Amino acid sequence: MKSVFLRNNISCAKGTIITSLKGIKSYPCIIKPLSNSGSRGVFYCENKNEAERLLPESLIHSDNGDILTEEVLEGKEYSVESIHFNNTTEVIQVTEKITSDFPENVEFGHIAPAMISKEVKNNIVLIVNKISKAFNFKNCASHTEIKINESGEIRVIETSPRLGGDYISSTLVPNSTGFNIEESLIKTALKQPQPPLSQDGNFCAIFFLKLKQGAISKIDEEKFPIINDKLISFRFELQEGDKIAPIKNSLDRYGYYIIKADTIQEIFNRKVNYFKYFEDAIEILP
Repeated sequence: MKSVFLRNNISCAKGTIITSLKGIKSYPCIIKPLSNSGSRGVFYCENKNEAERLLPESLIHSDNGDILTEEVLEGKEYSVESIHFNNTTEVIQVTEKITSDFPENVEFGHIAPAMISKEVKNNIVLIVNKISKAFNFKNCASHTEIKINESGEIRVIETSPRLGGDYISSTLVPNSTGFNIEESLIKTALKQPQPPLSQDGNFCAIFFLKLKQGAISKIDEEKFPIINDKLISFRFELQEGDKIAPIKNSLDRYGYYIIKADTIQEIFNRKVNYFKYFEDAIEILP
């Protein structure tokens, strides 16, 4: 993937495949398994001591023992959901990510649409079109992850001919655009005409629960929030007696709630209010 980026002058995070600590030539850096998902084994290493401590855990999640070490990209992280059909590329939505602090890099939220300027959005479209041609994306969806720094420079982390996970494609995209990207992909596979593009101007966001660590002594489900036109859905997967452990990758997450609103400020207000429901409903002992 990185070789294709470099051959086609697509700005990306420079990376090298390593099998041991000796392969890391500079710090700080990101280490990640060459093949895996859900942020498993992805760590930020400030120096050699941190790399020595974290590399064994990263290797546990590597299927073949290979680790990718990358330069650290500055800026906010985003994902881009696109459809490629009949030699055309349509960027459907750009989603802003909320991630945990280093050394882990777990995704704790996604907000659609991202708070970016029209100029930045146009530049993203140009880059995705360039990626589509470089990888020969045809009759498929694509999920591209990027970072944008304070000066507006866009650099690509990775791309793949698939839909975005974490309810981005299934829920956030249709609720923030009015466009069902899953239906679009099915029509693409069947070589049927695409549904019309639309933008209804709503905001939609998913936030993953991050409760204090401890053991759950009681869950009062009657205190959980009620599903409505603003709270689209929520899920809590733990039970009384379960322990709440640190979240080191996406598979460790145990609950979420999805909000729809007319403004970004309303999204964040509702984020705080709905989280209080879960805090009140779940009693946790140290």
